[in-house]
Amino acid sequence: MCTGYAYLIKELCYFANIESKIIDGYGRSIISNIEKLDKPNHSWNAVKLDNKWYLCDATWSSGFTSAEKIFVTEYNDGYFLTDPILFAKNHYPLEKKWLLNTTLITSNFNAPPLVYGETFKHKILPVTPEKIDITIKKEEVVTFSFKSLKNANKEEVSLVEYTRNNEHAF
Repeated sequence: MCTGYAYLIKELCYFANIESKIIDGYGRSIISNIEKLDKPNHSWNAVKLDNKWYLCDATWSSGFTSAEKIFVTEYNDGYFLTDPILFAKNHYPLEKKWLLNTTLITSNFNAPPLVYGETFKHKILPVTPEKIDITIKKEEVVTFSFKSLKNANKEEVSLVEYTRNNEHAF
């Protein structure tokens, strides 16, 4: 399905005289490419506006699949022209140049915590912890920090823990 969306964006860009590319790579989710990049499974786009490349994902922008495997239509423009550092939290291209950030290009994939829709919608960049898999001792404190990529009013942030069959909000 994602390749179809990527071709649609490419064709629309063609008609609008916007240079675009289809990017193939790894989409990270709670069921794939979590701690390491196993199989390429996703396609998205890069578009060139005013001589600068930007990333966009029309597939993930259109909605999501629920735990019951039902597609939920929920438009999210946060996946268009997304900051490359945020985009790389759940998109990793086969060609590293499409990370569009020199720091990311020269680093190795480190399996950061998974972020989705609301994070993109509100342009919130998770800063710490840097890895999805952390080990702590009883009574040890874990600090979560975030950075807003846009000027926004104070909003509530919720952490959600996903396990195989459960979701728990804190």
